[in-house]
Amino acid sequence: MPEEQSVDHYLKALASSAATPGGGAAAGMSGAQACALVAMVCRLTKDHETRIQVILERAEQARKRFMELTADDVGAFNDVMTAYRHPAGKRKQPLQQALRVAAGVPLAMIDEAIALIGDVTELAGIGNPNLITDVGIAAILLGATIRSSRLNVLINLKSIDDDEFVSAANQRLESANAGLAGLEQANTDILSRLKAR
Repeated sequence: MPEEQSVDHYLKALASSAATPGGGAAAGMSGAQACALVAMVCRLTKDHETRIQVILERAEQARKRFMELTADDVGAFNDVMTAYRHPAGKRKQPLQQALRVAAGVPLAMIDEAIALIGDVTELAGIGNPNLITDVGIAAILLGATIRSSRLNVLINLKSIDDDEFVSAANQRLESANAGLAGLEQANTDILSRLKAR
């Protein structure tokens, strides 16, 4: 699993012909990196100690959660592949269950990323101004997590027969658009501050 590997080992695994880790794991790692950047900025910020501590604690919790979800994504994909190997007459139920789990993992990544948007936006205003680019990169990485995870949700939804599940998942994807807009605005504001010098 990525948390037990060196970065080089993880990237070699990602680049290999093995099916996992894949894009879902990359999305989770992007989210974890965003959280790590937020935590770094918090630790190097001396003002607004109370608010900074709250943001730091949430970022650390979210980083751990993204790592868990990265591992979950690998397991979920493997379970889908196992379900496809069932005999045709016994495949539907285990496959549908595996697909719902496989869609649920990237949905959880999206939720985790969206929950951090307010903190990233606030940190852009109260964090160490010398690290404003790190906050911006965290925002970009969170956006990448949301967009990447959305693709993984959609590919699983195509094969899920449960209309209620599909509808609820699509609603969650739709609500993620507001989060993406918030991240775009944060980056626009950061770029404006950098160009103003």
